[in-house]
Amino acid sequence: MEALARSQRLYHQRAPWHGNGGLYIPHSYEEVADNDLSWWDDFQFILSGRRINTWWHHPRQAYQDELGSRSWDVVDPPDESSWLSVLEGKRHYKKVGCSRKRLVGREMRDKTADEQARSDATEAERQRLYAHGIDYTVIPSMKRERTSWSLFVGLCAPIEIRRPEDIQQAADLVRRLLRFEATLEREFPGYSYGKEDWLSKAPRRQAEEARHETAMGGGGPSLREPGPPVDNLPVST
Repeated sequence: MEALARSQRLYHQRAPWHGNGGLYIPHSYEEVADNDLSWWDDFQFILSGRRINTWWHHPRQAYQDELGSRSWDVVDPPDESSWLSVLEGKRHYKKVGCSRKRLVGREMRDKTADEQARSDATEAERQRLYAHGIDYTVIPSMKRERTSWSLFVGLCAPIEIRRPEDIQQAADLVRRLLRFEATLEREFPGYSYGKEDWLSKAPRRQAEEARHETAMGGGGPSLREPGPPVDNLPVST
């Protein structure tokens, strides 16, 4: 572990750092309302000369991810080769020189009738689960993974991030957790997120999603789209 720590410090000394005041915030919050529900975010900060890459998600995000996962239970597990073949659609090339061309993009092929039926079934089940909820409980958690250039932290905690100032507070929380100056049990005593919490916020979720889709011209992504997965981060030893 000490060798990894030295490698991480060396990387931070040599690689450009784009943060401001020891904190790198990659997202803008100009369109986030003061009372919007938060789902996930990511940021970097410096601790003991090393970069700490943090992926935070609210327990409602973890609950939603479980809803999405269970929606697949209504269909048989898909054949991996058939789903990968969806990517084998039309190819787009750009001319390079007089006689060469370079692949610049692909179009997904149309789904077969069976694939479309499977997709429709899972979407219908997802909508049903979203409306009725599931018996599932999420508690605060933190996972860590060490690499040669930084420490990755996956944090599930019931905080709201709507402004850069909230990122600063989240970074301070992670810093104290890594230094063993705080624990999630002390920070959020007895906290759990479950079905009742999910259903109680349904009107707000629907209103925020409708507002977002209107702002995007009716075709934008849902506010409830999951972010990068962190469930499989190994616990550091």
